[in-house]
Amino acid sequence: MRIAPKSYDVGLFQSALARVLAASWTHDHGLPGDQGHLGRHGLPGRRGLPAGGAHGADGGPAPGTHPWTHGLDHAVALLEADDHDTAGNAGLIAATAILATLPPGHWAIDATLDRCLDITGQGALHALQHRMVFPQLLSADCAAAQSLVHRLAVMLRALPCPENQSVPPPQRRALVARRILAHRDVPPHRVRQVLEHSGWDADSDLWLSRDGLATLLLPAALGGHPTAVSRIEKATTAPAGARNLVRRSLHRAVTDSGAHTERHIGLLVNLGLMDADTVLLEALTTGRAKKGTGPLPPLAHERVLGALRASAPALTGLIADEIAEGHSGKRQRQALTLWECSVSAGTLPAPDLTQLLPRYGTFSDQKTRAAFLGLVGTIAAREPAQYATAHTFLSELVFDATGDIPSLDDAAASTRNAARKALLHAACESGPLIPSALSTALDLAFAPPTDAGLISGLGQLVRRLGAAHGAAPAAELLIRVIGAAVASQQGRAAENHLAKALRGAMDSIFDHGSPAVYRTLWEHLKEPGPEHDTDHVVFPERYALGLVSCAVRRSYAATRQDLEALVAHPRVPRHTKMWIGDQLSARSREHTEHDLSWVLDGELPGRPVAGCSR
Repeated sequence: MRIAPKSYDVGLFQSALARVLAASWTHDHGLPGDQGHLGRHGLPGRRGLPAGGAHGADGGPAPGTHPWTHGLDHAVALLEADDHDTAGNAGLIAATAILATLPPGHWAIDATLDRCLDITGQGALHALQHRMVFPQLLSADCAAAQSLVHRLAVMLRALPCPENQSVPPPQRRALVARRILAHRDVPPHRVRQVLEHSGWDADSDLWLSRDGLATLLLPAALGGHPTAVSRIEKATTAPAGARNLVRRSLHRAVTDSGAHTERHIGLLVNLGLMDADTVLLEALTTGRAKKGTGPLPPLAHERVLGALRASAPALTGLIADEIAEGHSGKRQRQALTLWECSVSAGTLPAPDLTQLLPRYGTFSDQKTRAAFLGLVGTIAAREPAQYATAHTFLSELVFDATGDIPSLDDAAASTRNAARKALLHAACESGPLIPSALSTALDLAFAPPTDAGLISGLGQLVRRLGAAHGAAPAAELLIRVIGAAVASQQGRAAENHLAKALRGAMDSIFDHGSPAVYRTLWEHLKEPGPEHDTDHVVFPERYALGLVSCAVRRSYAATRQDLEALVAHPRVPRHTKMWIGDQLSARSREHTEHDLSWVLDGELPGRPVAGCSR
């Protein structure tokens, strides 16, 4: 039986089936085998073994005579025929779950492990790597796990073995053993035990070899293996290839929330600096996913940023070396991107633009110049005192002699587009809040070609305007932004993205506004009427729903009556009315604002129920 991966959650189905099989086998076969425990088909005998049945040398059943063996053989046979077979994989998971419950010396431990490890077929052996098979067994404190440790140690002796290549059976078994031990669910002390029993010499080259033990180095060190600890601590003096392997292993442990220490984070940063790995350092600085790894967990990211701040002089020197003249555009571009991320994250101070801007002419290709302009925009955003310098420089690249924005939709305009993006970023974060500057920011955001990501930066401008001058001008700017977005016809997906991005701006208005300001916004939920101008902006559904949600969440008491009135208004669209009603009802249930004693007294309520119309 095989379940199509695109049709079902195969892992969930296998796990559920495995629980059923484990319960069935335990009931039918008398496992786990306490003395005198019988299975449904057993007769009085030792550990579920039928009385008078054949016995093996260890006192257990003779090979192939116990129903447990038959069930396991069936699961293995399914996998040997198709290593993706759902029932076969579920059988291995069930067998593992039962193994973890067996007492020391039980005959089924060795019989089951031997049968699983003797599995044949091109890919069947890899089923043992499933997290709920041998990795889970190794995480348990049981006799079967200790027996598996010895078997894995023997299998590892066939190393080295390359990944993703056709290899002889002994090396394939070593590869599977290495992958099992490298699984994040396997405790470090188990990895240490396996390596101790495998007998590798401390000076073996395999410790730092991709085809050897490099992927096990960090978990073994965390488990206390002396050779692994020594190799990790001396990684900065290892050859470049070995440093790369350690660096990747450390990065994977940090991003996967695997076992690691603050010392390992410092080592990871040091290795990245030593080998000028600007791509890795950028991923660490931003916390975003990098090819082959996920994003950094918040706590790990905080610690990484601390390590980067402590290494600021080395990081500054690295960037200066990488952007030096004569290096390739790609190297310079990656270093400039790292510099921008570092300034944005606060791991490096913002440089003086008067000293930095003359470097612009030293970069020849457009992509590198675009990275430089991004850095300039971020510096101005972080340092309001440098905004004027950045504005003067970037404006010369964006506007023509008449003050207009020339076409940005041709290949030759890539530098101007990058300057536009940098200037808009700076204007939204630290630019002046005077009317002309606000209009310029709107022009920059909506000059074609544009997108929701570029426009969404205006949300910060709305928040800043509200904090400095109150909710009324912020609401007016929000209306202008949504109106311009509607006119630019960005499409449904972009509209959804922008509506979500502007929620912070909407929240800020409802945090500090007044009913008069809110009523200005409610007018834009209605279809145009005689009292409206011809350029009246009607908020599309996604913006309208977001505005209502923010009002109910941030300013329920001040907006409830107006929202109830909107439900009865003939020019409010039906979907908006339904959403308002749902939001008010939900808020009323969560935060009841009236006395319910009248219910117990059998009287009529003295006033309307909050969130409901009578």
